[in-house]
Amino acid sequence: MNQTTKTDPAITAAVRLPAFFDAHVHFRQSIASGVIVPQTSRCCDRAVVMPNLEPPVTDGQTVLAYRGHVMRCVGDEKDFNPLMTLYMTASTTAAEIALAAQTCGKSLAGVKIYPAAATTNSDHGVPVDWLYPRRLSPPAHFAEALREVRKQNLVLNVHGEDPTRFLLDREYSFVAGGFVEEYAKEGGRVVLEHVSSRKGVLETERLYRAGLKVACTVTLHHMTHTLDDVVGKAHHFCRPCPLQPFDRDEIRRAALNAADRPWCFLGSDSAPHTVQKKEAGCACAGCYTAPVLAEALAEEFLFGRKHEDALRHMIAFTSLNAGAFYDVPASGRMIELVADGTAREVPHVLPGNFVPWGAGRKLRFRLKGEPGWLKGERE
Repeated sequence: MNQTTKTDPAITAAVRLPAFFDAHVHFRQSIASGVIVPQTSRCCDRAVVMPNLEPPVTDGQTVLAYRGHVMRCVGDEKDFNPLMTLYMTASTTAAEIALAAQTCGKSLAGVKIYPAAATTNSDHGVPVDWLYPRRLSPPAHFAEALREVRKQNLVLNVHGEDPTRFLLDREYSFVAGGFVEEYAKEGGRVVLEHVSSRKGVLETERLYRAGLKVACTVTLHHMTHTLDDVVGKAHHFCRPCPLQPFDRDEIRRAALNAADRPWCFLGSDSAPHTVQKKEAGCACAGCYTAPVLAEALAEEFLFGRKHEDALRHMIAFTSLNAGAFYDVPASGRMIELVADGTAREVPHVLPGNFVPWGAGRKLRFRLKGEPGWLKGERE
């Protein structure tokens, strides 16, 4: 049973806004998807789905099979549009990308690059040395595959870390290496995913202002956490890790002013792992933010800020900017977030044995139309 406490009765609000576009989310290809997918579709009408399953999603037929699985797991929100991504391995060819694009049509939105060993299920990724174009020339087949991504007008989704570097330097080193800039100069669209550093934010802005098609996704946890919030807390552990306060503050500033920063938009990086996999000797990387995404973002954007201006920035961050970058229209579904003077405690464990991000935290907003605070949870 959810715990509730009364808050200041003056803090009440009901806001309507377009359903979210989550531009970076992880589902699972298992029975657990039945409880995972609806936590995203409850507040989102579009989501970019990452391909790092085991084995990874590396061809068009697998993309379509995974998308079909996701759609079978959606709850009542039948307008939900999962936009799929292809996993680029060290052996992926231009012909394979062309075939996947032909097979999937508009269901395929992007191609994901993981530096090998950078995060969960990234062992099939590309050698990080290939992502330093100013240091050495990558193999010809890799360069040809990147050209095909541009030719097919797919987004290149980049996990921007160098796993060979010290934790606090991984994104800084990757960004300084110039891969994003060199790729975008050839006309491609590229997203620096789950930006974790001040340098990543400022470089994205610089490249966008230079006329390049570059953007970054921002997570709830990178908006709010630093490394201090991760150490000793397995359920806050993710890749890339939140870094220093000045990194968080720059990320937060970009997100909270997203109406003036079209290159910045929501990508939750919600990644569910069971309690056993998180509370282990080698914890899986990932924060399960989907169950609290709408409610917690409303707290960050709307409380303590001028309402009309804050709502404008929240809508840009959660829907408009990503929709424009991916050129995928909204469904027209609206959601309503209500603060009724009651704070509800985030459950410590959800169905499927998953711990949500923020477990035990009290949130003042709820998504209208749900039974209690979360689907399947009654007060």
